[in-house]
Amino acid sequence: MTVQLPKPLFERLERAAKRLHRPVDEYIIQSLDLSLSLDQPPLELDRT
Repeated sequence: MTVQLPKPLFERLERAAKRLHRPVDEYIIQSLDLSLSLDQPPLELDRT
């Protein structure tokens, strides 16, 4: 499963993750509160 975020939102979350010294992808996924069922592949961010 891939999620594409609007660039301004991604940049805000990216800055917040860096301030907290957290991995950006992990922080964004947690921030979006995406709970995935076990039969789905891990969530990935599409940075295109």
